[in-house]
Amino acid sequence: MTSPVRHVAALQPITALSRAFSDGGLHHMPVVDADGKLCGIITQSDLIAILLKN
Repeated sequence: MTSPVRHVAALQPITALSRAFSDGGLHHMPVVDADGKLCGIITQSDLIAILLKN
């Protein structure tokens, strides 16, 4: 993980996620809700699976 922790918002567009993974060299990121509480983790594999469904 990185410090400070890079995270994404639960309602963030997929396009922003792909940029974060490709430009940031990250393989997984925490997902936080509107209150800043952890609600999950998203991985590059999750993103690829989402993109292949569409």
